[in-house]
Amino acid sequence: MLYKNKRELNAGVKKWKKLLRLQDWTFTAALTPNRDINGHIAMCSVSIPRKHSFLHIGSTEKDQAVAKQCHEASLIHEMLHCHFESFRPDDEEAPLEYEMWEQAIDQLSVAFRDLAAQSRK
Repeated sequence: MLYKNKRELNAGVKKWKKLLRLQDWTFTAALTPNRDINGHIAMCSVSIPRKHSFLHIGSTEKDQAVAKQCHEASLIHEMLHCHFESFRPDDEEAPLEYEMWEQAIDQLSVAFRDLAAQSRK
């Protein structure tokens, strides 16, 4: 699923906030040009004490490579960071551990997306 506008993105946040058991968190979400998030597909910043996260999902207006990726999986991935942020390895001091941490979150996000799609059938 690709989110075409902020309304669709916020509907996705609402849906996944409940499914991921993050109802006590607040989220600020935006479709952000990839150049503004260092070329990433998506990014987030997480504040555990405030239980708040800023979510930046890469916009697809001018980037066809990003258009092929799934916004929903990216949104789930970034929201899962809220659960796993306290276990985050330092990406400069432990790059392998950081990459493994990101890959685990990525695999979970795709699995959750696929399970939710199967339950709708």
